[in-house]
Amino acid sequence: IGMAVLVGVRDAQLAAVTSRVGILSKSKKLPAGLDAASFEAARSGADEAKALWDQATAAQAAGNMEQAVMAARQVKEKLDAAMAGLGMSAG
Repeated sequence: IGMAVLVGVRDAQLAAVTSRVGILSKSKKLPAGLDAASFEAARSGADEAKALWDQATAAQAAGNMEQAVMAARQVKEKLDAAMAGLGMSAG
């Protein structure tokens, strides 16, 4: 998977997860099927994904495409897990 493909997909996925976490953070009650532990795990995963994404884009800017793609793949794993935990679909 090339970095150009990952950029568009990951930006949208990261924005969706971050938005959902933000909305749920402001909610007084979590939706049915989502407990506090799952929500905290998803929030933590989203934070980790953001940090990894920053590393990936920095590596890309420095011309280190191998490191950028490796970090972007880790971002995908974190975001996929966070989305699953939040009951979101990737498609």
